Amino acid sequence: GGCEHRCATGPDNDPVCFCPPGRTINPGNRVSCEASGPGDPCATRRCQQICFMDGACGCEHGFKLAEDGTSCVDFNECADERQCLGENFMCVNTQLGFKCVCRVGFTSRHGLCVDRDECVSAPCEHECVNTPGSYRCSCYDGYMVDKASPDRCKLSCGRDECPALCDPNDGRQCHCPDGYVAEERPDGTVCLEINECEYSYCDHGCINTFGGYVCSCHPGFKLVEEYRCVKNDEEDPEEGSPTPSLYTSPPVTDPDPTHRPSAVTPGGLVGIIVCVVVLITLLVFGAHLGLSQKGKKSSSALGTPRAASEESHSLHRVTSHSHTDNF
Repeated sequence: GGCEHRCATGPDNDPVCFCPPGRTINPGNRVSCEASGPGDPCATRRCQQICFMDGACGCEHGFKLAEDGTSCVDFNECADERQCLGENFMCVNTQLGFKCVCRVGFTSRHGLCVDRDECVSAPCEHECVNTPGSYRCSCYDGYMVDKASPDRCKLSCGRDECPALCDPNDGRQCHCPDGYVAEERPDGTVCLEINECEYSYCDHGCINTFGGYVCSCHPGFKLVEEYRCVKNDEEDPEEGSPTPSLYTSPPVTDPDPTHRPSAVTPGGLVGIIVCVVVLITLLVFGAHLGLSQKGKKSSSALGTPRAASEESHSLHRVTSHSHTDNF
């Protein structure tokens, strides 16, 4: 029959039964457990897992005896690379031993680990290419793999100009990649690259890139705060061409793909606002002055007849008669 408590491998690699602490194997049947007697060496040995009849401690499968001779520690069978020899198998250590499983991207079939075709589940937005243990996505012409989401594709020109992606039902609804703006032409809508250097704040040089720009400094200067150039503490005599910065501007996204972005800078906008305020002030002042002059002229024109009338009423005609006295 089987062991009453547990079965383990003895010192001679033979299967033997063992009992929990405080009990010992019945010497008659070697399978059942009974209370330990006063002469039992295991009563004082305090083995963590197994105590053999001679007082030696042992451990269950998957463990090994520690240096103290009584406790047991987990034994990593996977340290031996020969445990799982099958192709594309890998060893996984467990508390009571180990197990062989297939590597990621493979599945078990008839005792072998075969490649699993991940493209069956259509993980890619455009095209899927199966590879051993994995897969990769590819995109149609005019698109590129999105680095933020490798399974998806985004519009890509790769040059200064390319056709826009337009709605077949509404030709006015067209889209361009980040850093490009749509322009309508007689033969269709195209995407033109935006020259971000026209709107950059680089102190010295600006290098336009697809979807952004890079600031650079003249020899003897270094880039700080991503766009400012300051003098170096010690000028490098070997320094030649402008040193490009490590800062690349974020992509410029055109909110309205049918219009180009405004070329007005923040400083120019302030100047326009000031000019408009001054012009309005001058117009109001001129209108007020004009109305005042008109009012004075009207008052003068109305006052002249009245004065003439008053003068006519105040003057009386006096007739002088000449008399001759006869003496």
